[in-house]
Formats: sequence, C-alpha cells, structure tokens
Amino acid sequence: MKHERHYGLFTAITMILGIVIGSGIFFKADDILYLSNGNILKGISIFVIAALSIVFGCLSLSTLAARFDIKGGIVSYFEECISPATASGYGWYQVFIYYPSINAIVSWVVILYADQFFGWNLSFDMQIICTALLILFLFASNFFSLRFGGAVQNLTATVKLIPLLIIAAAGLYHLLSGQSISGLAQTSGESAVGRGVFFLGALAPVAYAYDGWQISLAISTEIENPKRNVPRALVIAPLTVLIVYILYFVGIIGLIGPDQLLALGNNAPAAAAEKLFGNFGSRLIQLLIIVSVYGVVNGITLGFIRMPEAMALKYMLPGHGRMDQLHEKYRLSGLSCLFALALSLLWLFFHFLAVKLELLKNSDISEVAICFGLFSLIVLYFRVLRMYLKGEINSRFRGLIAPLLAILGSLSTLFGSFLLNAIYTLIFTIFCLVLCSLGYFYYHSQGKKRALIK
Repeated sequence: MKHERHYGLFTAITMILGIVIGSGIFFKADDILYLSNGNILKGISIFVIAALSIVFGCLSLSTLAARFDIKGGIVSYFEECISPATASGYGWYQVFIYYPSINAIVSWVVILYADQFFGWNLSFDMQIICTALLILFLFASNFFSLRFGGAVQNLTATVKLIPLLIIAAAGLYHLLSGQSISGLAQTSGESAVGRGVFFLGALAPVAYAYDGWQISLAISTEIENPKRNVPRALVIAPLTVLIVYILYFVGIIGLIGPDQLLALGNNAPAAAAEKLFGNFGSRLIQLLIIVSVYGVVNGITLGFIRMPEAMALKYMLPGHGRMDQLHEKYRLSGLSCLFALALSLLWLFFHFLAVKLELLKNSDISEVAICFGLFSLIVLYFRVLRMYLKGEINSRFRGLIAPLLAILGSLSTLFGSFLLNAIYTLIFTIFCLVLCSLGYFYYHSQGKKRALIK
C-alpha cells in the first residue's frame, strides 16, 4: 500500500523539533556543566558530539526508510530490515524499560517544577505520591479523551521554545555586554570530575536532552518528495536543536554564573528568570516550562498506551486476542493502557529507591535506558553498511561514512554512561540484553499460533 504524502519540509522539521525539545535541557544543564568540570567549552563540545551522532543516525535510518518504505517507529525498522523476532526483542526493551522509565522521570519533573511554582515545599516522598497521581491522570485523560490528548500536544508544542530562547537571548546579551565566555570557562571549585576523557560522561544527560529524534522517523513515509526532504529535515532539525541548546546552556550560565547553576540545580531556570523579570517574570517562565514538560510526558503517554496493544497484535507480547481488543467507545485497548500504567508506576518506584539509596549521583534511571536504545540502533547501522557493500547503496557518504559515524556516536554515548556510573550501566545493559533475548525467543515460541491464524 502506498503511503499518502502530505507533509512538506517545514512541517517535517517542526514536528521533529516538537518531539525532541522538551524537558531534558531544563533539568540536565547543571549535570552537563558538573560533568564538564565547570568548563563551558567542554560542555558545548558534548552538545556537538551528541548532535552529530544523531544527524548521522538520522541519515542512516532515513536511507533504510527510503529503501524499504517503512511506516512506523523503530520497531518497524527492526521488523522490516532485520527480522520480526529481533523487532520483538527491541519492542520488549521499549515496553518494559524505555517508555515507562522516561514516563516516570518526566512526570516527576512536572511535579518538581510545579512544586517550585506553587511553593508547596514537598518532601521527596510527597513528590513521588503526587507524581503517581499525575501518571494516573495522564493515562486516564489520554484513554478517555483522544481529543483532549491531541489538544494538549498542539498547545504545548507552541510554547516549548519560548523559555529557552528568552533565557538564551538575555544570557548572551549579559555575556557580550559584561563578562566574557573565557571568564566563565571554569567554576571556582576544581574537582576530578570532567578531567581527561571523563567529561564524556556528560554524553548521558545530553542524550536525554536529545531523546525523541527516533520517533520522528515514523513520519518519513508521509513527507512529500521524501528522497529530498527527509534527509534535509533530519539534518536541519537536529542542528537547530543543537543551536538552541547551546544558546540556552551558555545563556543561563551567563545570567547566573556556573557556580550558581551547579548550586541551584533544577531551580536554575527559575532563578535566571527572576533575575531577568523579577518575581512575576520568573513565575511566567516557570509556568511555560511546566506546560512544556507536561506536553512531553503527555506525548510519551499517548504513544505508550498503544505500544502493548500493537505488539500483542503481532504476537510479540503475551495477550494476543485480549491485549489488542479495542474499547467500543474509546477505540483503545483498556488492557494495554492498564499494562503501560502499571509499568510506569513500577519504574517510578525504582526511581524512588534509586534516590533514597543514593545510587545514581548526577543521573537518573532513565539515562542508561536511553543510552542502551542508541546502542541497539547499531544493528540497523550495520544493515546500511551491508547494503553499501552489496552495491545496493551507491552513495559512499550515505552508505559508508554516515553509518560509521552513527556507530561511533552510539558507542561514545554508552561509553559516557559507563564513565558516569560503570557498575549500574553494566548491570542495566546486561538486564536490557536479557530482556531483548526473552522478547526474541518469545516471538519464535508463538510460531505455531501465527501459522494457525494465517
């Protein structure tokens, strides 16, 4: 079946920007500066390394999309380009680890910023309880009202850039009119963190800030003139995100200074806004950030509730015939929604334990999940290399250089995660691989049932 082409280049770019730009940059800037030992230039270089790996990853996967005319997310890429069993394994990682861990962390960030905005002064335990209630609301609102979920996405997409650009512009003006960047190149406190290659540990939080670019590949078959516009969109959009993030990173440091950014942590955006506009302006910026982050978690929830249903339908997840039954009125699977909800709450509990036991300093449970996801894409990059070696791709840049640089970028991100939390990353990576293997073998175990249906 031929897919309808109804998105132009500009729409494709803005959709990718709307997916990628969200919560990460607001509460990861201090982690990036800390891991860079307070050195702005090192921090900027981390943004550049991560962006380039994403650009080449996008180009490599868009080559597969054009070749196989793939419709859908990354699971569809594995299904079409590798095998359905491999897609099942990757799908288990997404359902059991990626989506619920991201959902839990970003929901908590919404509560974190709401706590600052309303002055509740919640304890961490109360933050977790409020986060659980928010997750319940998100799943209920997206299940019972498709129109409401879509309206939230449209609203939040329009406000994402406002606080970023305001702080970036004001901070840059402050730097240019007063203090030079060289004067901010180092915090007053020296530490071993960030010295040598250890500043590459900042690739993990940067990967979080860039996360979501893979989702944009789902629209590649619906873009007009895809051979021309898809590669353009997948280069222009990440580079635009790179520019915005660097401007924000330098801007907020220019406004409040590196030491204050490290000291304030997640409260830094509010402090920067208060310095600019006073109490009223600070609260306005805080509100815009809350709306932006809420839009991110709403979008994650919107996609997650459909994931178990889609996989069960293909015998990639237990529950075929039950998980994929749609509610007559709401046109969604109630069991799929409840399954995704339970996993999100479970990972929220894991986040609670990680913080209480102080297991992950300057990190969280979702970062390694994201790094593993980037690492797993290497399988697809090798598929592009094989196509080039077989003569199926004529362009040396698209068939050889781009996938090689994408592989290097994925390995660098996972290496950065190991530098940050070696033991946790090792255990978590092994856990992800075991889970992917279970998904792989589960699909094979359902061969007879699939044959009977056919």
